[in-house]
Amino acid sequence: MMNVLIIDDEAEIREIVSKTLVKAGYEVTATDNVVDAVKLINSKSWDLVISDIMIPHLGGFEIVDHIKDSSNTPVIIMTGMDKDVLMATNTKANHVLTKPFTAKELLGIVQKELA
Repeated sequence: MMNVLIIDDEAEIREIVSKTLVKAGYEVTATDNVVDAVKLINSKSWDLVISDIMIPHLGGFEIVDHIKDSSNTPVIIMTGMDKDVLMATNTKANHVLTKPFTAKELLGIVQKELA
């Protein structure tokens, strides 16, 4: 089973993404903060990380850099901000998912990254 880590400070987004992926057969761990995310990233190997950009303290771009500095784990960045979409094209993220998104869009991108 594929292990997916979700990082988002919005409970509703974490819940929607988690339920969608669990229903599709993925093992999901979700966190709402960067401190716990870094601990989780450092504690085990992940098949995929999905992270919001706007996270209190350390942001999504820094999480991507942290992951990519030590692994080639694919990372999907979620954002609702247009400027972040442009900035994300210059990061190491594998894909940018613009909010709002549908479950079908999410699953299509996840399946592509894990293929």
